[in-house]
Formats: sequence, C-alpha cells, structure tokens
Amino acid sequence: MKTSKETQRRRRLVKQAKELWEKAVIDEYGELCVCGKPMHEIHHFYRKSQYGHLRFVIANGVPICQGCHIRADSPIFIDFLKDWRGEKWYQDLKDLALHPPANFKSSPKWIKEEIQRLKDL
Repeated sequence: MKTSKETQRRRRLVKQAKELWEKAVIDEYGELCVCGKPMHEIHHFYRKSQYGHLRFVIANGVPICQGCHIRADSPIFIDFLKDWRGEKWYQDLKDLALHPPANFKSSPKWIKEEIQRLKDL
C-alpha cells in the first residue's frame, strides 16, 4: 500500500513543526529535566492525542529524562511540575486545554500556520 502524497506532505509538515517546537521549548526551559538530569525528550503535558490544539504550544512542552517520563502522568510529578513552573503556568495552560478553538482540525493549513508562528518567535 502506497502512502498518498497528501499524507507524505502532512508528515513532512508535522516533522518540521515538531522540530521548531522542540527547539522553542528548549530555548524557553533549557535542556535539563525538572529533576536536573539531562533531558531525553520533550514531553507534552497535555497529550497531543486528546489536545491536538496544544501540540505545538511551547508551554505544553516539558524537557524530561527517561526516568521522569515514566512518572510523567502521576499526580506527584504533576504537582512537582506545577510547583516548578508555577500556578499561573498551570492555570493558563489548563484554560487553553479546556477551551480549544471552535471547529479545530489539525489540517495542513493549521500546521503551516503553526510553523510560521514558531519561526516568528
């Protein structure tokens, strides 16, 4: 089964947006995990599968080590992260999560807009 050109194009756009997003998260929060170890990856605080509109929001990215990634969804880790980043960060991000744009769709057009937004930072 061949992948359609449209699917390939979308994958390239997502990859480009992800790379820009990861760089922006590192620029904002550094390359260390909240525990102080070197980061392994950038974790989405709100899952991109459920909160697609937050996929490329910098505040939704958390540089994280492998050990912390295992615990990333635990209430203790979430409380630790809230203490580290602050209650305002948590409330602002929660507000964004609970109020997605009307008729949000992760379309190629939206991804291109996110790419441009991230480039303009």
